[in-house]
Amino acid sequence: MEYRFGDARVHENLVFIPVTVPNLENTEFGLVRENGAWRLISLGLVLLDIPQLAKQWDASDLAAREEAAVQTLRDLAGAIQTYNRAWGKLPESLSDLGPAPPGQISPEQAALVSAELAAGKQNGYAYRYRINPDKNGNDTKFELAATPEKYGQNGHRSFFLDSEGRVHGDDKHGVVATPEDPLISGEKSE
Repeated sequence: MEYRFGDARVHENLVFIPVTVPNLENTEFGLVRENGAWRLISLGLVLLDIPQLAKQWDASDLAAREEAAVQTLRDLAGAIQTYNRAWGKLPESLSDLGPAPPGQISPEQAALVSAELAAGKQNGYAYRYRINPDKNGNDTKFELAATPEKYGQNGHRSFFLDSEGRVHGDDKHGVVATPEDPLISGEKSE
């Protein structure tokens, strides 16, 4: 590693020497003159670039929200399948999956998801559900979509869970994703 030392700043019995490491942060170390000898008093100052860190944190938060949206799509798909097994049909809407009073579970209140998700929103994403009848008109398949409520603030990518259970996603600038969008990483194409 290469170190570059700058001009020392001398203040009576104190000296501060700047040190630069190419492609890394700059720092400095300090010496104090005590009984005729120089002694190390500090080995650098940690300088944090708060605006740059804030950008990294925001990007990390967006990525986490997008990952959570994909997981919520999968959780919703599982809740819909549970509903289908219990009631022998697909729910008419996400609201049918919502909370029920104790002991009063019904096809209209299946108690499979939170009230917030039953209303179609969670963690900055809006969720849409659509029954996708097969060629014979049977209501056995469905699709789900997740779109950031505030594009750029809550997420960049929109997601689509197709009737085969695969998740597609892309930066749609706040528009709903479709099955024509690329599969997200980790999804297998047929």
